[in-house]
Amino acid sequence: MMIVAALAATGLLVTQYIAFKKAGQLADAQARLDGAKEAILTADSKEKDRQIAALRIQAGEAESGISAAKADASDALEKQQSVETKLAAQQERAAVAERSLLELQERIKPRRLTDQQAKDFVAALRRFPSATIRVGWTIGGGDEGFSFLRQLIPLFKEAGWTVANDEKGIAEHLEFQVIGIGILVRHPLVAPGSTEMLPLTPTLAAITGAFNAVGLDAQLLAWPDAQADIPEIVVG
Repeated sequence: MMIVAALAATGLLVTQYIAFKKAGQLADAQARLDGAKEAILTADSKEKDRQIAALRIQAGEAESGISAAKADASDALEKQQSVETKLAAQQERAAVAERSLLELQERIKPRRLTDQQAKDFVAALRRFPSATIRVGWTIGGGDEGFSFLRQLIPLFKEAGWTVANDEKGIAEHLEFQVIGIGILVRHPLVAPGSTEMLPLTPTLAAITGAFNAVGLDAQLLAWPDAQADIPEIVVG
């Protein structure tokens, strides 16, 4: 009986030893497993941190790119506006130059009355009693002014007016210049060259009315050398 009990005790000890050994191995394995999991978690966390850092860098670069693109767009817009402003200024200058050219061409183109204008000119003169005039031209008008004056002379005669100086005696004025049509009138109370306070006599009204009928302005000018009661029509 004692031998059997001893053997049973020995078996129990062996069994406990084996159990303890297996328990230790299990605990060690569990520890290694836990360590591996922790390492994996740590590695995953570091990888995530690295990825997050990389994404942040990419986001920063993207924001920098967007800022640069906005700056370039703003600069391009400013340059476009500057170009448009300069273009508008150039177009305005071109328009002004074109208007000036048209005005110059209008001023320097040869003046000549059409057949209808000639009839209107004579008809306007005939509304008033015939009178006597003198004619002249200024060197500023050049050949064009002289030629236009020669067209006017027969129209005055056709209306029954008298031209005191015929074509051979047309006055050539060097002492002053007239732009367009001037009517020299002597007046003792008006300064020479002035256009103020000149009375509009029937003769002067007839002359200015005739020129207005064909779209031309005639300016009255006080001139001390003009003959009394005989206005002089000067083309410049």
